[in-house]
Amino acid sequence: MKKEMKMRWFRVIFPVMLFVCPVMTFAQHDPGRWGDLGNWRYRNMILPADYSDPDVLRMGKDYYLISSTFQFSGGIVILHSRDLVNWKTIGYVIHDLPGQLKDPRFDYTVMDHYSKGIYAASLRYHDKKFWVYFTTYNGGGFYVATAKKITGPWNVQLMKDKNGVELFGLNWDDNCPFWDEDGKAYMIASNPQKNWFPILFQMSPDGTQFLDSNLLAENLPLNGQVSGVITSEFIITMTWAKPDTWMWIGLGTGFSFQFVYLSNQQNQFLL
Repeated sequence: MKKEMKMRWFRVIFPVMLFVCPVMTFAQHDPGRWGDLGNWRYRNMILPADYSDPDVLRMGKDYYLISSTFQFSGGIVILHSRDLVNWKTIGYVIHDLPGQLKDPRFDYTVMDHYSKGIYAASLRYHDKKFWVYFTTYNGGGFYVATAKKITGPWNVQLMKDKNGVELFGLNWDDNCPFWDEDGKAYMIASNPQKNWFPILFQMSPDGTQFLDSNLLAENLPLNGQVSGVITSEFIITMTWAKPDTWMWIGLGTGFSFQFVYLSNQQNQFLL
């Protein structure tokens, strides 16, 4: 009797599930409700998924976007668009997290890095190459990846401090590079929970080494041995532009873009 009752319930519920589930799926991806509406208009969200800390690079008519991927593999998703509304995934910067990052905590046999990993990468094009700078927060590394094509293959390596030591075992984040017209290279980054404000460093022209600091030192020198310091909190985005000899550095705090700092060649920061 009980078996017959269960079968009756199954016969009733199963067809309902077959009808409801496709409707729910369709509602989540209905092009009439989000994204490209097909009439030269769009409606947010354009990407109904988690693409946190996005950084966008324009190359002619093409736009490329990268996003944080934390502990997931592949690492640092790459999307392409022609209109900033319709995006398509075209690859990843990292295909082997424990191997390319030299960090066994990402291996499936360890699985000790949930919700950590790759945060807030920056995408640039310089010297006929694509560059991606990123950190693996929570005792991780400071990395640079380069490729001649946006789809790769990507060469991933740890950056080095001024003494030539690979930068690993750190808690840095929010890194953003800049190459000046005189060939000099710079990097902005923050140190959450310790020095959670943007710090300006000078890099080697090839973008692989810091020239003015030892980030592995327990106490980071902030007395002129690094290129500059901006005091703020909760940095979520940093962008560069350079009219004449000034560099604009935009800072976001909390949930809004609130501050713009202006820096000249003497590293004097003005609000």
